[in-house]
Parts: sequence; C-alpha cells; structure tokens
Amino acid sequence: MSLIGAECTGKSTLAGEMASMLDGAVVPEVLRDFVSGHGRAPHRDEQEGIAAAQRGAEIAALREHRWVVADPAPFMTAVYSVVYFADEELLPRTTHWLRQARLIVWCRPDVPWVADAGQRDGPTLRTAVDDELGRRVAELRRAGLVVHEAAGPRERRLAGVRVALQESGVLGNLDS
Repeated sequence: MSLIGAECTGKSTLAGEMASMLDGAVVPEVLRDFVSGHGRAPHRDEQEGIAAAQRGAEIAALREHRWVVADPAPFMTAVYSVVYFADEELLPRTTHWLRQARLIVWCRPDVPWVADAGQRDGPTLRTAVDDELGRRVAELRRAGLVVHEAAGPRERRLAGVRVALQESGVLGNLDS
C-alpha cells in the first residue's frame, strides 16, 4: 500500500494503523531522515537519490513482510520536485512504481497543520503540494489507477481505508 499526501496530512498516523490492521510494516520517509541528517532540505540533484532510497526501502521491507505501507510512496518525492523545482523528471519512474501498489491512499489536508522544526514548510506549501497532487491523481485515475481519498477525522479515515482494502480484495485475503 502506498500513501501520498502533502506534509502534515495524517500519513504517518494512518500508515501505522494500516500496518497494524494488516500485521504489516511501515516503510518510513527517507526524506525525513535526509533532512534530519543534513540539517536542510534536499537540492534538486538529490531528489532522484531520495526517491530511489525510498523505493529500495519498500523493496527491502517486502522481502520480510507480506504487507508493507509506504509512508509515503516515492511518488511524493517526484511531486515535491515539481512543486519546488518545476522538475517533472522523476514522475514517470515513480508513477510506474506507484502502479505496483495494492492500494493508493491520498491523505487530504483537512487536519490541522502542526509545525515540525526543520521538517515542514507550512500550510501554504501544504496547499500547493495538495493542489499538485490533485492534478496528478486525476492523471492516475485516467490511467486506470484507483486512488482512495482519506479525509476527515482519524476514525473516518481508517474506516474508509478499511472499506477500500475490502473492495480491492486485500482484507479478504488476510486469512490466506
């Protein structure tokens, strides 16, 4: 499963709950570790490495766990590249990777924005990223991908994801 969404939209909370529901693992955000380790946001030429490292972490987790929740999908690095650098180079590859997800969940920015020193850029940028995601999700849907929108309070988001997992056949396969 892959989560997409701007900063501070509840991805990590939902990822943990999804992984628990599925008895799976969460693949944490490589970008967060990059920012913590370097004390800065990545430059344009570092985006590809971050996306590749995120994908590598997903693949490694899939070797050890039946169910993996990407928090977030490498696709988000590509979306940030578009918003920050007007660079669409990573979109084709990360979209291909996203196509391999059992479920794509788009976390919407209807939860309060909370500061996280050095990690988050603010509610204005969160809106810009969500707007870009809206354009990209429309493209994904036109290409036949199913993207579930997670909005509202935590309980409603989790219930919606549970229904989406059932409709996609994932929850029905948990016992096998």
